[in-house]
Amino acid sequence: MTFEKIHFPKLNDLFSKPIQKINCIEKTELLLLSAIVIGFLVFFAFTNFLNGDEREHVSAAFFIYNGKVPYRDFFEHHHPLLWYTFLPFIHIFNNSADIWYAARIYSLLLYIINSYFIIKICRLIINNTLFAWLAVLFSLSPHCVFLSQSEFRPDSLMMTFFLGGLYFLFSYIKEPKNQLKISFLLLFFSIMTLQKACFQIIPLFFFILYLLYKQTISIKAFTKALLLPLMIAFLYILYLWQTGSLKDYFELNWLLNLKIHTHIQYPVHQTPYYHIANILALLTLFIKVPKFLKVIAILCLSSSAILQFIFIGAFRHYWLPLYPYFAIISAYYITALHQKIRPTVIALVTIALITNYTTHYKQNKYFPSLQTFVYLSEQILKLSNKDDLILNSSTIGGLRNSAAGYYWIGMDHVALLDNHYFNRHELPDFYTLIRTRKPKLFSTDYPRVCIDEKYHFTLDCKYFPPSAEDKEFLEQNYNNQGFLYVRKK
Repeated sequence: MTFEKIHFPKLNDLFSKPIQKINCIEKTELLLLSAIVIGFLVFFAFTNFLNGDEREHVSAAFFIYNGKVPYRDFFEHHHPLLWYTFLPFIHIFNNSADIWYAARIYSLLLYIINSYFIIKICRLIINNTLFAWLAVLFSLSPHCVFLSQSEFRPDSLMMTFFLGGLYFLFSYIKEPKNQLKISFLLLFFSIMTLQKACFQIIPLFFFILYLLYKQTISIKAFTKALLLPLMIAFLYILYLWQTGSLKDYFELNWLLNLKIHTHIQYPVHQTPYYHIANILALLTLFIKVPKFLKVIAILCLSSSAILQFIFIGAFRHYWLPLYPYFAIISAYYITALHQKIRPTVIALVTIALITNYTTHYKQNKYFPSLQTFVYLSEQILKLSNKDDLILNSSTIGGLRNSAAGYYWIGMDHVALLDNHYFNRHELPDFYTLIRTRKPKLFSTDYPRVCIDEKYHFTLDCKYFPPSAEDKEFLEQNYNNQGFLYVRKK
């Protein structure tokens, strides 16, 4: 495999010299930096606000555990692999409020696996401890990562499979054995976890085509590596067809998601880290550096362009695929600095990380913590039995059966969108459901609609309090427990 090189003598001299080993001062600073990062990761994982997406995905796993078929029996618009991998936790904690802790522990385990693959990728670029160490720390440190990836969401698992697939692809290029089969399988699992993986895999696909052209990968090896993913895909499509959910799957996971628009933005392209990392990636293309680092730079720049074009602002977790690239590239250049400069740079990064974490904490400490949600869930579990129906209780997630039916998430913006474009099922009417299904308990929060006239998601929600007649019915049949209405015996 060859790459075109444009020579800039001074830059090439700077970064082509042997990289010096880690020294005692750097070890001390890195240990301090590691302690800070790990400490804050664990702290936020077990104290931070429980995101609505987390309650959604725990609920989906709970429905599957109870025998329901995704897309056919309950509304969802994500790929299912996260839910199936979480089933062992559901089996253990299906009647316990500790399920929320279990979900965060699951996410922390993915942190560890992702870090392992980043270390392995770095070892293929250059076998240097400082480089791998910094890459892991930089991959965990940004606000987008330590917050979004500590939450229980499919994006984290998608990243785990993608990083594994990338590592085994690089490993195959370096010493071809059976790694290509593992790589393709993990990349396929990445897509089966979340559709957004396709945007991350597009640049990698063109790189694989280049490897085919250069005969680094043979047609025979490529075909063999594709067989197992294609076989699993065929079996899954067959399962969807046999369960009568194939049409629902296609509409919900692909057509519906293309119609989702939001006014919420996380402008990662406006952050200094984004600009610095992309400038370094661009620089990497024109100077003499290890070949795999050039590939990382190409994937970084192309993925940045694709995500910027597709999502524009979007939610912060949409940008997670960029951060391993940013981390590896930034870590390489810091590692390549002169040994007299490196400790100062590492110290500055440490201070920046501390500021990053403490600023985030000040901005979010007023939201209900994970412990608050666990406490509320414990109270709900005490007030209801396994077979009881609940309605619109945001603190309980999937630990009880939803009274809302197919659109179990209520008048959520994606449910409204699906009903508008595909008219799959009738939307649930909150107060009618209370009268007809008589749930054991439901949240005292008013039902709300967070969508504008163009069916774009917005935080400017419209609330629907009960009418005088509804209030009279509630007073006669339910006790107001403060955060819940509980049906009278």
